[in-house]
Order: sequence, then C-alpha cells, then structure tokens
Amino acid sequence: MRSWWLSVAGVSAILSVVGVAHGQDSAASQALFNAGLADMETHRYDRACPALAESYHLEARAGTLFTLAECEVAWGKIASAAAHYDDYLQQVARMPTAQRSSHAEREAIATKQQAAIAAEIPLLTLTLAARAPRGLIVRRDGAELGAPSLGVPIPVDPGEHLIVVEVPGARPRETRVQVARGERKRIELTWNPPIPAPAPVVRTETPIVVRPVSRSPWIYVSAGVGAAGVAAGTITGLMSASRKRTVDDNCIAGTCNAEGKSAADSGRSFATASTVCFSVGLAGFAAATVLLLVAPTTQNQPATARVKPVVAGGPQDVVLGVRGAF
Repeated sequence: MRSWWLSVAGVSAILSVVGVAHGQDSAASQALFNAGLADMETHRYDRACPALAESYHLEARAGTLFTLAECEVAWGKIASAAAHYDDYLQQVARMPTAQRSSHAEREAIATKQQAAIAAEIPLLTLTLAARAPRGLIVRRDGAELGAPSLGVPIPVDPGEHLIVVEVPGARPRETRVQVARGERKRIELTWNPPIPAPAPVVRTETPIVVRPVSRSPWIYVSAGVGAAGVAAGTITGLMSASRKRTVDDNCIAGTCNAEGKSAADSGRSFATASTVCFSVGLAGFAAATVLLLVAPTTQNQPATARVKPVVAGGPQDVVLGVRGAF
C-alpha cells in the first residue's frame, strides 16, 4: 500500500513540474505573440514574424500559426507563408467540429491567400556541375540540402539566397542568388577541388668524399736523401773537427809529426765529405719541395709533371737539379 502511494506521489510531482514548465512556456509564448502582433500593426515585419515564429515554437497554437502566415505574406516571404497556411489548414481539419467552427473565418482567409500566392512563389533548382565528390555538402541559407533536393524545383521566398558548397579539405564556395516573385531559376553549382597536400621535400645533399692524397714516391726518396745527406754531413763534420784538435796538438809552426800529418790528411777528407753530404742533403730537400709543389694532390687528378731529382758531382764539386716532363 505504501509503495502505491509513493508511486502516485511521484507521478503527481512529475506532472506538477511539467505543468509549471508548460505554464512558463505558455506565458512566454503569449508575450511573444503580443509583441509580434504589435510590430505587425506598425509594419515592422522583420521583428514581428520572428517573434510569432518563436511564440509558436513554445506553444503550437493554430491561431499563432495563422497569424505568422499573415505576417509572412505582408513581409514578402510568400513561400514560407504558403507552407504555414498549409500547416494551419491541416491542423484545423483535424479539430473537432465544435472547435473548428471557431476557425471558420480564418480558415477561409487561409484558403484564399494560399491560392492567391501559389502562382507567385519562386522556384529555385540547384544542380551540380559534375559528379559530386564524397562528403560534399550543399547549404541554402544555412540549411543543409540532401541529395534528393538537388535537381528538383524547390519553392523559395523572393529575394537573395546564399548557397554554400562545401568539400572536405577545400575552402567553401559561396554563391548569392537573387530570385524574383514568380521566377523559375536554375543554378548549376561548382565547387573548389581539395587542395592536395604538398609533397614532402626530400633534401639530398651530395656527400663530401675525402679522397686520400696520393704523393709521388720520389718525394719520399728525395726527402730521405736529404735527411741522410744532412746526417752524414753532420757526422763527417764532427769527425773533421776532432782531427783538427789532434793537428793542433802535434804540429808546431807548420811542422807536424807523423800523427799530426795523418790527422791533417784525414781531417781534410772528412771536411770534404761533410761538404758533399750537406750539399746532397740540401739537394734532396730541394727536390722533395719541388715534387711536392708540382705533384697531384688527389687520386683522380692527373699528374701534371713527372720529375726526378738529379745529384751529380765528385769530392770537389756537386751538381743539383731535377729532370722530367712538365
């Protein structure tokens, strides 16, 4: 028993909330209707018709729908008015006889108005220039049109209409169409193809190849000869210097004993050999320098000169030079 009373109480609470909400909507609907009617009397249809439409949206009363249609006729929105007259007449036709009798005068006016404006309603046909890509959307005055609406004459209000064609990945294309009363207009729509994404830029850099330096073997030979000559000249020079000390100890006023004479002879020989060795060493270094300057520095570079060092001479003279083709 207690659960039954709880159920009844719950339903009653819900109905009371619904009743309060309906009462608020009804009051708002009546206020908007009164405001719209006042604007109609002062010919401010751009304010009156939206107010009446909102009033009907809050509370769908047949009288409000009839008044909205009358407002739209005066405003020039004859296609919208014709649709609302038709909705009004259908609502009245479904009313009980007693209730319908109270709409007799307005029903007659709606029927007459609907017939009067029928021939003046513009028809706008929208077609596509080619096969529509997947995802294409067509909007007329903000309302999306399905595929069945394309290619079919659709009643529209006289005046300007904004047609927007949207394709995923592309900028929307807008078309403004001006339609006069009684006009039959056909518009072929085009669209912007999607902008392809730029191809990724692959940066290729030419690798820097470091080639090993190829030197002529004669450079190393000449440098070796030069180093050997300098070393030998240094050694023989030191030996000549040691013999001079022996000569100084064993020779007096140009007269030398046997040891001093032997030391003097060997000292002169070592001095001559030192001079020749230093000359050969300097010639070797000079030849190596020349070869280093004229020889190719990379493996693929052709040689521009082929030279060989030339060292000639005897104990008393030395000839230095290079020989080859340039």
